[in-house]
Amino acid sequence: MKVGVIGNSHLASLKKGWEALAVANPSVALTFWGAPGNDLGTLARSGTALVSPSEQVRRMLAFTSGVGEEIQVPDHDVVLLYGLDLRIPFLPLDLSEQVRQQTCVDCLDASLNLRLAREIQGISGRIPIYIAPRPMGAFVAKHKLSTPHESYAEVVRRFQRIAAQVALKFQAQPQETLTYDWFTQEHFARNSVDLAGPDGADLAKVRHRVDHHHMNGDYGRLWLEGFLPQLR
Repeated sequence: MKVGVIGNSHLASLKKGWEALAVANPSVALTFWGAPGNDLGTLARSGTALVSPSEQVRRMLAFTSGVGEEIQVPDHDVVLLYGLDLRIPFLPLDLSEQVRQQTCVDCLDASLNLRLAREIQGISGRIPIYIAPRPMGAFVAKHKLSTPHESYAEVVRRFQRIAAQVALKFQAQPQETLTYDWFTQEHFARNSVDLAGPDGADLAKVRHRVDHHHMNGDYGRLWLEGFLPQLR
């Protein structure tokens, strides 16, 4: 099974995680298509491919994938749109049910994940598309929550239902990576990785510090261990 993983700098932790899993999953091939920030917002349909007019983005796609500058959608059996600008919102219980639901709808509607998913659906309506949000920020003591709120799992279920309405599958962060329900455990942010450029040594550049937003290869491995069984 050929899986196209499309994302921004958060892609790097999955790449590192896949290095530990690839041998044990010989029937699955992951191709990583990445560029930092929201640079993939320049992608648009051109025939059966997603193509960017930006030379910098095309170079990043060629570098991260090792395949080419264009994402040929039919070359993949599954597509995962990972990270990008999709975030899981914190929903206090003092908000009405209608407001909480609409907040989730608006987050997905405004995301690059959804825009790219629609571009892919315009090329092929048969390829399963998964969307996944950015990791929750790593926990620090000052982040403890006191306001009554929906649990992470409850908000994820909202996104799963909303995504299903537009023929998408929503893949959440593994519950075992969380602490205090809404934060990623800090050790997953140690030696976190992001995307090096084409002149860098590797797709995944180790930061050697705690970046509270990017995660490391251990996180990527756990994330993929939760995702890969969905493909069977």
